[in-house]
Amino acid sequence: LEGNRLLHLPASIGALCKLRELLLQGNELTLLPEELGRCISLTTLQCHHNRISDVPLALGHLTKLQTLYLQNNQLCGSLSALRQDVFRHMPLGDGGLGLGGNRFDLAEAFELPGARVGLGWNSGEPPPELLGLLTDRFSVTDHWFDPACSAALGDVLLVAFAAQGPGMLQWVVPCAAIRSAGIALDALYLADPSNAYYLQDPFGGWDGISYFGKLIEQYTTRYAQVLMIGSSMGATAALCHANLAHRLLAFGPRIDLRLTGGACAPKSVAVSCSAAVMHALRKMCGSAAVHVGSGNAVDVMQAEFIRGLPGVRIVEHQTFHHNMPMYLEREGLLVPLIKQELIQLLRPADNPSSRCPSPALQAPLATPLPPPLPLSVRDIQRFIVTGFLQLPPSKYVPISTHAEIACQILECGLQRSDSTRRTPYGLEMLDGDAAGNNLLKAAPALTGPALLQSPELVGALTSLLGPSYRVHPHCRAHL
Repeated sequence: LEGNRLLHLPASIGALCKLRELLLQGNELTLLPEELGRCISLTTLQCHHNRISDVPLALGHLTKLQTLYLQNNQLCGSLSALRQDVFRHMPLGDGGLGLGGNRFDLAEAFELPGARVGLGWNSGEPPPELLGLLTDRFSVTDHWFDPACSAALGDVLLVAFAAQGPGMLQWVVPCAAIRSAGIALDALYLADPSNAYYLQDPFGGWDGISYFGKLIEQYTTRYAQVLMIGSSMGATAALCHANLAHRLLAFGPRIDLRLTGGACAPKSVAVSCSAAVMHALRKMCGSAAVHVGSGNAVDVMQAEFIRGLPGVRIVEHQTFHHNMPMYLEREGLLVPLIKQELIQLLRPADNPSSRCPSPALQAPLATPLPPPLPLSVRDIQRFIVTGFLQLPPSKYVPISTHAEIACQILECGLQRSDSTRRTPYGLEMLDGDAAGNNLLKAAPALTGPALLQSPELVGALTSLLGPSYRVHPHCRAHL
């Protein structure tokens, strides 16, 4: 029933006691009838982008409801009361509770055990412990910047758009798997509190392309290499901002929202979205890979709109799934796919397929290395308290050296010839599966000034262990 300009629901809807899913987004409803609480089999209720001003207490009777989306309505009641009287009675889980883009006072913001709760783009300020929080379970904002190392700029910026839902963080687990392979991957995570293809802004208007574009550009201008990634709604958003990336991975995007997925967006906005995708792809200084399931007619149809554009590659997989990341992860292909994109970014452009060390790895240093750089008293105290220190990449070797080392380590994780199934998102690589005990053989430059002989690392180890320490490389990051 989405996108039909409905003004109200009849009281007789309460007779549908076996109804499991009810999609009402993009209508003009001002209230939900109390009788809706009799639909006791409901597991999904999507009412975002209406004009609803109150949540009936009878919804608390929906004890099977796992997904409730109420974004971009006119809700302004007490969050605490709704939590007590309605939400706590629902088994809301991964489907989540979407309350973004309303008029709630975030001073009453709450986390709900076991549920994903999205509260971005409401009024006021949340409690200090929830301020600026964007996780895979809770959010009060639309972005979070997560650097690999706070002391230095990463090799690559990953701009990761979350898919449909209550406005949660996505892609953090694949990012962790990539970092475990030695890549200094900074991440900008984006979520859409309004659940509207990133087409809305925090003020309720439809200027989201401009809003998110300016937000993303604040970060991308600092990086020489930017990889964008997104699935479904997030893939559409990534394509809208492709001009800010050097490489892009889009899984099951919607190009023309007038055909599928855009019930909540005005027709003019849907047209603008398609135009933005075309414009951004034509301006992109790189390439975009669009992955779809060959058995999903809608996804294939949508991909055809951009087939043939310069730099765009359509990849079809033998599946009907729309959730391509989930499918690829189950097949053990998702993290290797992202790694391949990173290798293409980091490898010298004149020889992208080479596995040989670049000239930067073989050339002698222009100036001799300085003596070891000891830790400050504050750094030593921090190490004692936290148990670790983050050291920036050595500034005494070219950046290209670090990039080449990262490529060599990444490639180790792509050379598995067996068909062993991976754990979710390739997390077994955190235990050294990529290079294992062959780390120094894979990237011999690590024994030189890039790492083991760098003034920064030698100074740190000397400060902590004294000058007579011995280094025994073992299984990737352990010494």
